[in-house]
Amino acid sequence: MFHQFDPNVKATISFLGLLQVKVNDTTANETLQNHPDWPGLLCISDSLNKWNIPNGAGKIDVSKIDELPVPFLANTHNRENPLAVVTEITETTIKYFQKNYTAAVTDSRDIFFKHWDGVYLIAERNENSGEIDYIINRRKAFLNSLIPVAACLALVLLSFVLLSNHIGSATLRPIGIYGQYLILLTGVFIPSLLLWYEIDKSNPLLEKYVPVL
Repeated sequence: MFHQFDPNVKATISFLGLLQVKVNDTTANETLQNHPDWPGLLCISDSLNKWNIPNGAGKIDVSKIDELPVPFLANTHNRENPLAVVTEITETTIKYFQKNYTAAVTDSRDIFFKHWDGVYLIAERNENSGEIDYIINRRKAFLNSLIPVAACLALVLLSFVLLSNHIGSATLRPIGIYGQYLILLTGVFIPSLLLWYEIDKSNPLLEKYVPVL
C-alpha cells in the first residue's frame, strides 16, 4: 500500500514524534482526513484529544513566541507546507521542521516572523497519551505492507516456472540463462524498491530494509 501523506498529516506525525506519543502514521492520516474540519487546526486538536493528548490553540503577538513551550505547531503563510513544527527558540533564531518534515532548519527570528501569523497549537503528553491498540494496528499495517512483496514474489516464481518450461535442451546453457535472468530481476527490483521508498517512506517494511541498501 502506498501513502503520499498530506503536508498537514506529515506535520502532525512529526509533532507526535517530538512529543514521544505512539500513534501509527496510517492512523494519524485516516483520523485527520476523516475529520469534518480537515485540514484546519481544529481537526488536529480534536485528533490529539482522541489520543488523550491535552492541547490548546490560540494566537499571540509574534514577539511573545518565547512564552510558548516547544515543540508546538505554528500556522504559517507557506502554501505548500502551512504548518511548521517549532522545536527550539533562542534570542536570535527559530529552529523548526517544515519542508518534508524530515530535517530541521534554523532561521533568524525576523525571517520566521515574516511567515508566521502568530497562530499556534501546543500540546503536552501524559501517561495516558497514545493510540489505543497501537501494537495491534502497527502489526496490521506491517502485514498490509507485505501484500505488494508477496505479489512480486508470486510473479517472480511464476516467471521462473515459465522460463523452466522453455528450457529443454542443454545446448541452451540453462545456468547462464538463469544467471542473466537473476541479474535482470535485480536491476528491476532495487530501483522499484527505492522508488517505492520515495513514495511511501512511512511504510514499516521499507523503513527496516531500504536504509540497508
